Amino acid sequence: MLDDGVRDGEPRSYLPGSRNGNGKSTQLARLMAREVGHGPGTPGSWSRLLVAHARWILGVTLAVLAVAAVFAASQTRLYVATANVVVEPAPAAGGGTAQQPDMSTEESVVTSGAVLSKAARAVHVPETTLSNGLSVTAKGASFVLAISYADPNPHIAQQRAQAIAAAYTSFRSAKPTAKSAPPSTSPVAQLITPAALPTSPASPKYPLDLGAALLIGLALAIVTAWGRDYLDDRLRGPLDLERQADADVLGMIPAFRPSQPGPRGQLVMAAYPGSMVAEAYRSLRTRVLLTFAGRNSGTILVTSPTWEERGTVAANLAVALAQSGRDRKSVV
Repeated sequence: MLDDGVRDGEPRSYLPGSRNGNGKSTQLARLMAREVGHGPGTPGSWSRLLVAHARWILGVTLAVLAVAAVFAASQTRLYVATANVVVEPAPAAGGGTAQQPDMSTEESVVTSGAVLSKAARAVHVPETTLSNGLSVTAKGASFVLAISYADPNPHIAQQRAQAIAAAYTSFRSAKPTAKSAPPSTSPVAQLITPAALPTSPASPKYPLDLGAALLIGLALAIVTAWGRDYLDDRLRGPLDLERQADADVLGMIPAFRPSQPGPRGQLVMAAYPGSMVAEAYRSLRTRVLLTFAGRNSGTILVTSPTWEERGTVAANLAVALAQSGRDRKSVV
């Protein structure tokens, strides 16, 4: 079986070269090795997949990246202002050991109605509105609370974060009014870092979002390219042909553009006996003779399911067989 679909792309590479054929044999071997590597399941087939579907992979990746960029641009920019408050235990009565504050409890206190109602009155907004952009976290194992507020307006974010921090420190620093009341055992909070005016939005994070979109788009492109390649039922390479046809490939004939019009230009074995195409026909002749050795066969049929030049292949193979000096074979 033949494969004449390998193209070098340079007509001059098929012009006559040295008559000994050594250089052309080396070029032909390299061409055949490259074509074998084009088939699925062969070593390096992933590189073949990436090269064959490069446009698809690039297009899908850019499409995902563009969608992510549009989505990120449509998101509302949020500015975050943060005030830091240190929470200290209340002085122990009678010289005892003070109990360390529970920071998870203090986080709940910041978001409680007692604190938010006081902060809401200070900034003149409803308590429910004030709680929407609030977040409170304890910094590691320390006794520092980070009171953050997010808002599209950086000045509002700063004002509300500062108001909530002030309301919390006021709530935790309140002293009992009655003289007979026992000393308070609640922690004491103190503002250590006031909320600063944010100069850049905290979200969306364009570099991070676009980087994630690039990775997702690339992975999606490769997966879909593999699916397209898997569903492609075209013959790709001699190994694929052997698997599909359950027959051996005897040779590969490179495609060529004849420099002379008419049948003479197609008869490479006579017009260009030193070319790589002629070397491919001589190699095919050797494989044919070895295949038919010991068989009582006198006819070789050259056929194709499509438009390839069957007559060209048959004529060149006939000339190659005639030049071998053996008995003539009938080529149909």
